Amino acid sequence: MTLDHDDDEEFGDFQDESADSEDEDADPSFDEMVKGEKGSIKANFSLDYMKKIVEYYDARDLNGRRRHTWKSTQHRFKSIPHRQHIARFRHYIDQHGTKTEKIQTVDDFVYEKFEEARDNALLYC
Repeated sequence: MTLDHDDDEEFGDFQDESADSEDEDADPSFDEMVKGEKGSIKANFSLDYMKKIVEYYDARDLNGRRRHTWKSTQHRFKSIPHRQHIARFRHYIDQHGTKTEKIQTVDDFVYEKFEEARDNALLYC
């Protein structure tokens, strides 16, 4: 006994109506490229620069109120398109950098050790 089924016989005339309704409900101004850009924006900033932005935004006066509004922060750091990036930057600071930065640090370390080993091997040959 096999469990192979020929779905074309049973559902051959079935049309998926949900696919058409999704297109009708979609926001025409939505740009899928923005989603890709959001993922890559963190790669544009160093950890020190992210710290600088967060410290500027979180600065408090003597009364405990924020010294800088989001608007003034965005004006000073024009490369930050949305307030949500401040929260992301806090996360990266807590994690001591982005994953890409960590991988680059390990890559640099391994390459340096490789060059040292190669130089030592060449000296003793």
